[in-house]
Amino acid sequence: MERNQNKTKANGLVKLMLIPITAGVIGCGNCVINDKYQFKGNIGGEEINFSNSMYDNSLKIKRTDGTRVKYIDYYNSAENNDTLKIDKIIIKREGKKKLKFYRYLPSWKEVGEEGQKQFDDYLAQIKAIKYNDALEAIKGK
Repeated sequence: MERNQNKTKANGLVKLMLIPITAGVIGCGNCVINDKYQFKGNIGGEEINFSNSMYDNSLKIKRTDGTRVKYIDYYNSAENNDTLKIDKIIIKREGKKKLKFYRYLPSWKEVGEEGQKQFDDYLAQIKAIKYNDALEAIKGK
């Protein structure tokens, strides 16, 4: 009986040790973390949230008028994953139908170009804020 309990404990320990290894190999094969852009806060009165998953970079904006815009950059294993080129835009306005624009549709051209400019501008602002925070921290301010 004691031998079976020890064997069961050993099997359980081996399984626990394999979980992080398996998650690292399978779960994050396409992960690219843009930690220089990780951000949750306010810029100019707008709520900004840049985050990553194993599938995409996502920038969510809640504008001062309540409009919500989500810019999504999907990872593509055929290309450099870290392109930061948006593939989808979702716009939600109070009392209006949700709008979705995808890179592969004809409606993308103008909306996508403007969206990419906005996305790039937000990323530049986030980067500047994080850079200034780091400088203040290292200088002890």
